Order: sequence, then C-alpha cells, then structure tokens
Amino acid sequence: MLGRRAADAGRARSGDGSNGNALRRLLRAVAAIGVFHEDAVDRFSLTPLGDGLRADAPESLAGWAAFVGRPHHWEAWGHLLSSVRSGENAFRSLHGVDVWTYRSEHPEERAVFDAAMVALTRRTNASLLEAYDFGGFGRLVDVGGGLGTFLSALLAAYPSLHGVLFDQPHVLDGAEELLRAAGVADRCRIVAGSFFDDVPEDADAYLLKSILHDWDDEEQRRSSAPAAVRWTSAARCSSSSASWGR
Repeated sequence: MLGRRAADAGRARSGDGSNGNALRRLLRAVAAIGVFHEDAVDRFSLTPLGDGLRADAPESLAGWAAFVGRPHHWEAWGHLLSSVRSGENAFRSLHGVDVWTYRSEHPEERAVFDAAMVALTRRTNASLLEAYDFGGFGRLVDVGGGLGTFLSALLAAYPSLHGVLFDQPHVLDGAEELLRAAGVADRCRIVAGSFFDDVPEDADAYLLKSILHDWDDEEQRRSSAPAAVRWTSAARCSSSSASWGR
C-alpha cells in the first residue's frame, strides 16, 4: 500500500488480490476527501491528513482506523436504528455479550482495541497535562486506565507522583511492559479488578478518563468509582475550607 512515495493503483495493490480498476476508484474517492493526492499521471500519494494513518507516523491514528474497521464494530453500528427503537444495546443484541466480554473472549480483537486506545491517548496526552496541574497529588488511581498510556505520561511529568493503574485483569496484560518502557514502573502499582466491585483505597486523586460514557446512568450508580471520586472531592474541599478558615 501507499507509504512515503507516490504509487499508481497497480503498485498500491502490492499483490493483495484487489481488482485494479476497483482499487483505483476507491483511491480517487478517498483523494476527494483529502486523504490522498492524485497527480496528473494517475499516481496517488499521502496528504498530511493521510500521513497520520501510517503506523510509523508521529501520533499515528493507524490503530484507531484498524479498530473502527473491524467487522464486529461496524456491524454493531449497522444496528443503530434497532437500538434506538428498542432501547437495547446494539452490540449485545448482535453478539450476545457486551463489548468487554467479547474482547476478553477474543484476544486478537482486544489487541486491536488496545492499540486504538493507545493511539488516541498519545494524541491527547500533552494537551491534558497542559490543561490541569496534577502537582498537588501524591498518589493517583487511574480507574479503567487500560495499558497505562496516560498514567505513564503523567508520572513522567510529575516525578514525585505515584500511580495505581486499575483495570480488568485481561486488559492489564501488556501494562507492565508499557510502564517499564516509559521508565515509571517503579512508581506505579498495577491492580486488577472492576470498579463495579471496588476501587483501590488510600489515594488522594481518582482519574476517570474516557470511562463513564461507556455505561448508562443506572450502571454508573452501581459503580464504586464515582463514590470514590465524591469522597476524595469532599475530603479535598474540607481540607481547602479548613485552610481558608471556613
């Protein structure tokens, strides 16, 4: 497929069995929305927008693109109308289980999803660290933190901070490798569990990043995580009020 150099449709096929005429029409359609550039001699090259889909590009979104193209994902979106009419979860209705159970039973799909989450998180790390000062915390629990992509960036930015990476057991399989690669494994404890059962205690901050939208209101009320957040917030407010003489 296309890399750093321009190629015609025949070369872009790279022996994958695609029909040359059909592939050329697809490339032209994608060029029309700015992902590819088509030159005067019928060759295609990546635009700056398309370059972000290369796996080796800085802040690549290749992982996310691969995930949204997986059949189990887009098939669920094809049942959106049925879900709106019935109020039922489209993915569960189609596959018989929720997305978390599905991925735990299909390790290959879990790996694709993990790569997608890492890709998205790496693109937002800098803006999140710039937007909020985490310097007042000593120990932070990242609830549903996945492989630890954001927590590792957070610990690297705040050398005195200690972290707890909390997620389901099958999610955490590759977390230690990522934390070691980031040089922060000695300040991060990995804890397996579900926030519907309990969350680690003895932290002065609980981070829920891109988590609560996965659950409806009733499920969120059953979660221990919001309770931990409320308790921590109340403790910090009490501490602040005492320091201001209120």
